[in-house]
Amino acid sequence: MRVAITGGAGGVGSSLAYTLVTRPEPFDVVLIDHRPDRVTSHVMDLELLLEAGGGSVTAGSCPDVTHCDVLVICASKSATRAADNAPIIDEIAGRLGGWDGAVVMVTNPVDALTARLARTLGDRTRVLGYNLNDTLRLRAALPGTKDAWVLGEHGDGAVPIFSRVRPFVDDAQRARARAFVREWYRRHVALDAGRSSTWTSGTGIARMLAAMARDDGEQWVASVLLDGEYGLHDVATGVPVTLGPRGLVAVQEWALAPDELAALQASPR
Repeated sequence: MRVAITGGAGGVGSSLAYTLVTRPEPFDVVLIDHRPDRVTSHVMDLELLLEAGGGSVTAGSCPDVTHCDVLVICASKSATRAADNAPIIDEIAGRLGGWDGAVVMVTNPVDALTARLARTLGDRTRVLGYNLNDTLRLRAALPGTKDAWVLGEHGDGAVPIFSRVRPFVDDAQRARARAFVREWYRRHVALDAGRSSTWTSGTGIARMLAAMARDDGEQWVASVLLDGEYGLHDVATGVPVTLGPRGLVAVQEWALAPDELAALQASPR
């Protein structure tokens, strides 16, 4: 799989590039950024990690996206503001005419920008918003459990799906886990450290791309523009999905507990 990363010189983009280069699958990685010297530095560094026959890493520019299977958008001007980041997404969209690959949206607010790009491209199956980090935080709060997932909008709108967790977790465990997920995000934002969850995101996005490449039906969660699923229309939010090399294969409609479904339907803002 050939993967272009816009914002490839930044923290998340470079973390993703490192993770892809060091995975066993032979990914071909193209780094795109408005800081060419920083991109060249990353490429020189990452090239030393490539094994024989184990893919490639190169510096590129926007026209190179048309030769890639997947575009991962990490570029941003703001950590959270749609007003700042939407023009970046619109500019990228304007360069994608005639290209039929898949897009993984990482730039925040991921749900709103996923919906914006899917509407612009006119094909919701090609645009997937990355939001696995919320699920990873829930799993950290519930060690030893299986099938722990978070759906809904990334951040404060996240909806832990306790009804699927095995073994069963009681109300006290749920309250502690919910507080951990909510407070982790708030504590991290409050640090104002000038960085995001680079290592977690880089690893999670790489796992997502590997699942897309395998096309084996692995359970996943991603933000997609919904068309009636879960009673939601024309909004993007995190839902269970099946992935393939060209993006969304199917949205899976789980039987959720009534309170979980209500929270999911209230999640998109």
